[in-house]
Amino acid sequence: MGLALDFERNFHYYKKKTKLPELFGTYCFTNLINIIIIILSSYVILNVFSFDINKLLFLIIVSHNGLLSLRAYFLTGLKFEYRIKHYVLLNILDSILLFSLGLFFIVILNKGIVGVALSQLLSNTLTFGIYILVFNKYKLTFPTLKSVKNLNASCAKLIPRIFVSQAEKSSDKLFLNSINRKEGVGLLAISSKFSNLMLLITSVFENVFLPKIYEILDNEKNTNSAGSQISKLILPFVYYNVLVAILIIIFGYIYVQYFLGPMYYKVTNLLIFSVTSYSLLLFGKVPILIYKKKYKLLSLLSVLNFAIYILILLPFVYLFEEMGAVIAALLATTLNFFIYLHHTQKEVYVNWNLKLIGLFYCFLLAISFVISNTQADKLDNAPSFALILFLFASYVAVGLKNNYFEHLSKFKKNS
Repeated sequence: MGLALDFERNFHYYKKKTKLPELFGTYCFTNLINIIIIILSSYVILNVFSFDINKLLFLIIVSHNGLLSLRAYFLTGLKFEYRIKHYVLLNILDSILLFSLGLFFIVILNKGIVGVALSQLLSNTLTFGIYILVFNKYKLTFPTLKSVKNLNASCAKLIPRIFVSQAEKSSDKLFLNSINRKEGVGLLAISSKFSNLMLLITSVFENVFLPKIYEILDNEKNTNSAGSQISKLILPFVYYNVLVAILIIIFGYIYVQYFLGPMYYKVTNLLIFSVTSYSLLLFGKVPILIYKKKYKLLSLLSVLNFAIYILILLPFVYLFEEMGAVIAALLATTLNFFIYLHHTQKEVYVNWNLKLIGLFYCFLLAISFVISNTQADKLDNAPSFALILFLFASYVAVGLKNNYFEHLSKFKKNS
């Protein structure tokens, strides 16, 4: 993951210098060397300490992750060169292959968990092979050992950030399990089905604006001018992001209230906090610290963010159980947003127009408040539904007034 972030950071620069084969060669061969080292060292450790695990399964999983990281460089190339049709086609093909192979290995051959891992590895291998044969236009050049060493040394600073992000994903469920709130874990799992949509949409937006931001940062030597351009580019995406969050909350409410029933009404409040929290992650997708190669600072901020999250999570989970978990996530994400903003503004000043962003989130909070106080089994819901519709229409009007939908049409091809 550290190499992938550094690759994205350097892509536009190497493209300007017409040195993309050198870029691909350096990162692919560095990654390949790292994969071989991990496989060999893991094999030695497994044999020396005699761990009771399926070695074949372990080898398949490591190979799959290694190939996935190699494929990521070429997919990034498609994305950053705006070859979006090819990018989408390969991802759809990968999903179809994964589903088909999964059925074959799991249902027909009854291979169980090994079948899952094999289907992932083979679908990834086939997709990568199709890319190399059909879409690839780069002839890779071999890097020097010195460049491999320097690249690993530079990206090693991002390792704490990667571990912390993985640990953060399951902290809430672990704490709920520790107080025997298995019901809460189940409710959070249902809520995450909706909130994960927010993560997915945020990633889609990132795929659209990220290449353009790197292009701006590479082309503009004046940081104030770069910041101004980034502001104009990113603000409409903040609007779309909040719009999607509102829609997910509304449709999530409808699903919970009308299809799951009274036992699950609590899920509505859980998804409101989760979706709002995930919507704030868009601001961290603006790669100013990555562009400035502040990798050590990024890792330190990740560790600090995780510490803040745990410090808030512990008392909130014990006091408010699953509701405490999502409230803690929102509070920690909001606090971390301002910490991140403070450090990025020192590097490149971006006029975020916090008043306007605050207005966007006021609409989100107002709609969420009405929804959380409206239950489907009550007969007097018409005024509440009318108010939700009015607030939603008002939010759309704000977008029309600021020409955000016109901005969206400019990015239609990339979206």
